[in-house]
Amino acid sequence: MTAKKRLPDDLTFISDRKRRDVSYCKRKRGLIKKIIELSNLCHHDIYLCIFEREKQKIVEYRTDAEFNHEIISGLLHPEIVIELQHELYTNKTHQEIFMRKEDEVDPLATEPEENDIPNKSTLK
Repeated sequence: MTAKKRLPDDLTFISDRKRRDVSYCKRKRGLIKKIIELSNLCHHDIYLCIFEREKQKIVEYRTDAEFNHEIISGLLHPEIVIELQHELYTNKTHQEIFMRKEDEVDPLATEPEENDIPNKSTLK
């Protein structure tokens, strides 16, 4: 049994400033909560930077005070990026990932085949 994908909300710009500010505050808090959970569960260093265009304000979250933008800049240096596994996500990649056609098979949602499931004879 595969889990149904939840379709994202209507992701259009919120023109009402008060609603937009409320949505931003709630989503920012939720995002930081998820980052803390991810960091604690998987023991990863995470650096998040949000730039608020209207207020010209930068919001940073770091899992460690030492893990800052200077380290990130160094890690993103072209010579180092070639050596590292690097994933980059943008709004466009969001659409490609989350707006897939339903007939496409999601490798994470597939059931394991019978021969992939260990049994007593394979564990010996």
